[in-house]
Amino acid sequence: MSVSSAPWRQLQGMTCIMCALAAISGCGRSATVPMAGQVTLDGAALPSGEIVLIPMQTNAGPTVGAGISDEGRYEMPASHGPRRGGKYRVEIRSIDPSSGSTKHPLSRGKPVFLDRIPVEYNAESRLELSIPDDASDFQHDFNLTSDVKH
Repeated sequence: MSVSSAPWRQLQGMTCIMCALAAISGCGRSATVPMAGQVTLDGAALPSGEIVLIPMQTNAGPTVGAGISDEGRYEMPASHGPRRGGKYRVEIRSIDPSSGSTKHPLSRGKPVFLDRIPVEYNAESRLELSIPDDASDFQHDFNLTSDVKH
C-alpha cells in the first residue's frame, strides 16, 4: 500500500499561504503600544507625579501608568502601555511637598500632603483617551489648568 504525497503537498501549500497571510495582517504585533507625552499645569511642566489610564471597556486590558519626570514628561513602553483600540479614563496626580501639614484631620501627627492637581483630573477625572486601532506608538500631551470649568 503506497501513500500519495499529493495531500501532503496541499497541506504544505496551505500552511505557507496561512503563514504569509498572518505576516501581512500583523498577527505578530503587540496588542499594546508605547505612549509618551508631557503634562503641564497652567502652562508649566509638572515637576513630578503619575499618570494612570483606567480601562473603560472590559476588553481594554489592565490599568497602566507611568511616573512623570521633573520636566513633565511621561513614558510607557509597549510592555506597559495601553491597548490599541482601548478607551481609557485618565487620572493625573502630583503631590506638592511644600503642602505638608499636621493640622489636617487625617494627619494623626504626621504631615498630610496635598495634590497640586485639581480633583477633576484625578479622583473625579473626566479626562478620556482613545487609542487608535492602527497606532504603532501614541503621543499625547495633557495641558491642565488650575481653574477647571465644569
